[in-house]
Amino acid sequence: MSHPHLHRHRPANSRLSLPSGNSGNQPSFGHYRKSRPRPPRVRFVLQTPPVKLFIFIGTNVGASLGWAAGEPWGLMAAFIVSGIGSAAGVYAGWWAARRWL
Repeated sequence: MSHPHLHRHRPANSRLSLPSGNSGNQPSFGHYRKSRPRPPRVRFVLQTPPVKLFIFIGTNVGASLGWAAGEPWGLMAAFIVSGIGSAAGVYAGWWAARRWL
């Protein structure tokens, strides 16, 4: 025997109760509205090629310096310090591009 509350779909003759002021075309619930997702806001300065070049150079220089600094203590230390140097290089490249461009 089927239970009425286990049906997946509403019967064709049932209607959603609409609040006053709605034209009846769509329910006024938020999840029924069709809205476009907004693009993320990115500052214009990060989209210019010279800034990307400065960040790229800063990342490579920072990673190389970090690798050289961590290498005496082993491969894992070199890898970790290189990652920290990369992050510092991204910031340094962004800072240099903002200052000199």
